[in-house]
Amino acid sequence: MVKVVNDNMHPYTEKYKGQTIHIPARGSITMDLNEASHFLGTNPGVAQMDAGGQQKPETFKMLRIERMDAVPRVEPETKKFVCAADGKEFQTQAALEAHIAENYMDRMVDEDAKKKLKARTKKGLKDDTSTNSDSGEAQV
Repeated sequence: MVKVVNDNMHPYTEKYKGQTIHIPARGSITMDLNEASHFLGTNPGVAQMDAGGQQKPETFKMLRIERMDAVPRVEPETKKFVCAADGKEFQTQAALEAHIAENYMDRMVDEDAKKKLKARTKKGLKDDTSTNSDSGEAQV
């Protein structure tokens, strides 16, 4: 099955194999691939003309086939932990916090945040064996 998409800003209606096919404006319907290909290749008949002799835009056959499995697969993004001070990336939050505690603790103004960071990094340093993705060195 495929989608037959109407790219026109007007709905499209055509008599096809004894049935009336109606596709809403900027909408789509599903059809078998062979039927859709044949339907797109058929001539809808005499085009309706306006007073100036031009074909009316609502009768344009602006259709295309879109495969339903054509939706691109999106791979899940791995979470990155980036130091705001120097841009280094880390695999875990604990590795980032250890880096901050080691290099930027003296710049922290909030005393409560300093205490919490110290407590987390003391506990996390024992368990964390993550590596810094920039240098490949173990963060301890």
